Amino acid sequence: MKSILSLLCLLLALSGFSQNQQKSSKNKRQTIDKTYSPDSNKDLASQKNADTTGTKNALSVAELFVIGKQTYQENYTPFKGHSRGFHVGFMNFANLPDEYDAIKLKGAGSFTFQFNIFNHNIGLNKRNNIGLITGLGLEYQRFRFKSPDYTISKTEGTTTIIAAKDRYNDIEKVKRNSFKNLYLTIPLMLEVQFPSSKHIGKRMYASAGFMGGIRMHSKTKIVYDNQDNDKKKGKDKGDFNTVPFKVDAIARIGYNNLSLWGGYTITNLFKDKNLTNLNVYTIGFGINI
Repeated sequence: MKSILSLLCLLLALSGFSQNQQKSSKNKRQTIDKTYSPDSNKDLASQKNADTTGTKNALSVAELFVIGKQTYQENYTPFKGHSRGFHVGFMNFANLPDEYDAIKLKGAGSFTFQFNIFNHNIGLNKRNNIGLITGLGLEYQRFRFKSPDYTISKTEGTTTIIAAKDRYNDIEKVKRNSFKNLYLTIPLMLEVQFPSSKHIGKRMYASAGFMGGIRMHSKTKIVYDNQDNDKKKGKDKGDFNTVPFKVDAIARIGYNNLSLWGGYTITNLFKDKNLTNLNVYTIGFGINI
């Protein structure tokens, strides 16, 4: 938990620094605009006509491929994507082999939290209702096993299922057990907002893309009662043969600050040859800020 809080503080600091940089750049441009003065009205008019004639055709041909606010100086509204915020989803395994039925997931207890704190938006058209979104965030996963008496382990490079009582000798009754992961995430999404004629806050939106993840921490946790009827928690840290990198295919649809989303992990969860097709799918909702 301390590592999660430290990373959140770091990402918040980066986000604040980015916003300050944007405000500083905006103030500098305003200062330049106020101090600029042409030599004569005649020169200004001729220059404006020349610029207008030269750019109209270019924008009409390649409007969708021009990136950045410098292209549209007048009445420019920057593209604002819907990625920054908090997303929660409920997970389950896809293609779990029959011999691994002991680690089937409990749907209500298996979830993911995604904290998308820092993001960067790139508008792709003049109306700024189409754009790319990238950034930086954290994802916390908790897989709750349906059968509390079994957990996972790594034995000679293979992901194995073991009885919880084989790991802790003082177990009298297992209440629950789980497997947890923490990832540093980098999304790349294409978002379309509609209808384009409305204000940004009144548009619906749909986005799709990919989110890469770098695994930073993994552990198992078993909650049980011992022979003295005392509640105890057993935690083991390690990689558990988990793949160090992952890629999720993500799709979202929403309005204003609320969204529904789904994800499918393209990469395998474990490196084990017996679990080459074990993927994770997620369905959830999000709150944007």
